[in-house]
Amino acid sequence: MKYLNYSFLFIILLLSSNAHAQKSGNFRKYYTQGEYFYSLEQYDEALRYFTMLLEIDPDNYHILYLTGECYLNLPGRKSNAIPYLEKAIEGMTDNYRDGSYRESKAPNETLYSLARAYHINSQYSKAHDFYVQYRQLMTDRSYADYEYVNKQIEACLAASQMMAEAGNVEFVPVGADYSLASTGYNPVVSSNDSIMLFMNDEEARRTIYLITRISGRWSEPIAINSQLGAIDDCLITGISSDGKELYMTRTDNIDSDIYVSHYINGGWTKIISLKSPVNTAYFESHASLSGDGKTLYFTSNRRGGYGALEIYRVERVKQDEWGKLENLGETINTAYNEESPFVTADGKRLYFSSQGHETMGGYDVFYCNLQPDGSWSYPKNLGYPLNSGDDEVFYVPVNNGKDGIMASARGKETQGIYRVRYLSEEEVAERNAAVTSPVNQTTPKKTVQETSTYRNLITVKNIMFDYKSFVLNEQGIAEADNIFRIMRDFPDITLEVTGHTDSKGSEEYNMDLSRNRARAVTSYLENKGITTSRLIARGVGESDCIAINENPDGSDNPEGRQLNRHARIRFLNFENLNITVEEINVPEHLRPLRDLEYSVLLAEKDTRDTGFPPEILQTKVREIETGHKYLYLAGIFPQRSDAVVFLNQIVDEGYPGASVIEKRELDRRISLLSGAISSSAVPKHYTIQIMALKNGRDASWFSNLPGVKRVDGSDGLYRYIYGDFESISAALEKLPEIKALGYRDAFIMNMKNYQ
Repeated sequence: MKYLNYSFLFIILLLSSNAHAQKSGNFRKYYTQGEYFYSLEQYDEALRYFTMLLEIDPDNYHILYLTGECYLNLPGRKSNAIPYLEKAIEGMTDNYRDGSYRESKAPNETLYSLARAYHINSQYSKAHDFYVQYRQLMTDRSYADYEYVNKQIEACLAASQMMAEAGNVEFVPVGADYSLASTGYNPVVSSNDSIMLFMNDEEARRTIYLITRISGRWSEPIAINSQLGAIDDCLITGISSDGKELYMTRTDNIDSDIYVSHYINGGWTKIISLKSPVNTAYFESHASLSGDGKTLYFTSNRRGGYGALEIYRVERVKQDEWGKLENLGETINTAYNEESPFVTADGKRLYFSSQGHETMGGYDVFYCNLQPDGSWSYPKNLGYPLNSGDDEVFYVPVNNGKDGIMASARGKETQGIYRVRYLSEEEVAERNAAVTSPVNQTTPKKTVQETSTYRNLITVKNIMFDYKSFVLNEQGIAEADNIFRIMRDFPDITLEVTGHTDSKGSEEYNMDLSRNRARAVTSYLENKGITTSRLIARGVGESDCIAINENPDGSDNPEGRQLNRHARIRFLNFENLNITVEEINVPEHLRPLRDLEYSVLLAEKDTRDTGFPPEILQTKVREIETGHKYLYLAGIFPQRSDAVVFLNQIVDEGYPGASVIEKRELDRRISLLSGAISSSAVPKHYTIQIMALKNGRDASWFSNLPGVKRVDGSDGLYRYIYGDFESISAALEKLPEIKALGYRDAFIMNMKNYQ
């Protein structure tokens, strides 16, 4: 009997062990699939897998966070994010392992996501509080990030006021005539309201439908994708007044162009791309036509504007050719995105969506009127309830602005198309349904502590230069003066200035130009009284461009080259000071492909791990020594989803703390870990370590770099170093040249470390 009891217990334990193994295997499988769809922004599919993961582990803060993020990106279901994110903030960590199925904690960004969820759902007081909490945790972020969070805090205050002054608006679902429109989006209508086109997602496929008004009702929808030759990467954006000219965009998330189709002989022609000056190598995201058909209004993030996506107009030369181009100016365009411009049929009023003007949060719809001198009036927010804390984009005016058409969730599970009617006072009185504010939010006043965190933030910009110039322009002088004031007020700070160029000219010319740009900044500071010992100037030529110099087809990219002409500012030897250098904003389409790389960070150690394997799963492991830490990384992946797959193959192979890291984040971490060297501890000599090997080679093996020396370490590694520099600036001058020879992981070290 005793034997039978032990046997029974063994069977129970065996079954339990097998069940645990199966559960663990399913968890990794579901997580990898969910992360794959999440990376592709297919949030419905990702949510399906994250829901299965929560059935396995309902208290996993990581999965709760990802589930909330999915809901935040699904129209009509965004309120569902709140309970998941409320629970996820209970388990946040500063050491979040991105992409790892073994991670059970949530990142600090969960606070921002919860604030956004409250904001979208009109809980402005709660949103305000969580935005403030998140802002207090923001470290090592760009000034633009701080500014955007602060703008959301201000939007919470504005939203409460707008809700208290709600307008009399009625939303009539177009879906009452046909069910497909109840889940449609991007509706466009002809001026006489007789033709409407809209889009609908069916079985993961974008379908373009056309309906016509017959006897006051809309007809059965007709799918026209095959006529247009349009596939899943197309979005309709505008239609001509007579309903015979259709505008669309086609995008691959890196580039977007505007296309047109014409209604001829009872059918639509295949879409064709518009030529310059409309389409460029930049991102053109929307186009609509004026009532008379002579002017095209469109959005683009091309160079020479005021911010990100901006509104332009262009005059028609002939059918599909366009001539005179005009930016609508800083009255309308801001440093943030402006989108979906539509002009009334009479041409007297412009409607558009904006992130930059005073909004209730995200995008709001605005309008402005045409002035007698041809300019536009200052934009006016259409207010609540048409706008909300969520993004309101794609509002189409009808009947010269007396009515409108828009797509919105309006509390439903899916987005649908609505007719917007502005009720007169007589209609309101007749219905006895005056619209009042459904919520009277009370927003707490900011405390001194809350406001001082932001206001005491000292911000410096990197200094831009004109083509072939190393002379400080007006803006450059202003920034240099800002740097001077900081160095005057904080005498322990040291400044490192690194000059950069574009790729025009020879390498030798660009190296000299970059050094001169750095010296232009340091010389200016010296002339104002900053001692030379506190200034480091170096140039890297064209070797470390932050933007592309040429387009993929080999043609010139002036905007990318302009961004590369700068001097990068870096402060050393400071602690506990709220100083940040604003990063140069490089649009996604201008970033070099190398900046879109991902790696898997296997470990971060205080001392060198001599037993770390040279490769894992046939993927090379590389070591980066920062001076304070040793980083071990595996692989270089062009897509985040590929890095996630690899990560979750190796986390159970002895690397539970591994995480996915983007190249920009890796560069930032290396910079932070390298740190500044205290002036009291500055040694007299520096060298550049090329690499470290377990199997030694003779120094002559480095034939392209004469002068390399081998140092045999007591830890069994052979280190190869180059040069003996009396100053760190001299070593920094040489480092880019060495990296250009193929030694990508070379870095500067104190010579005393090798003695």
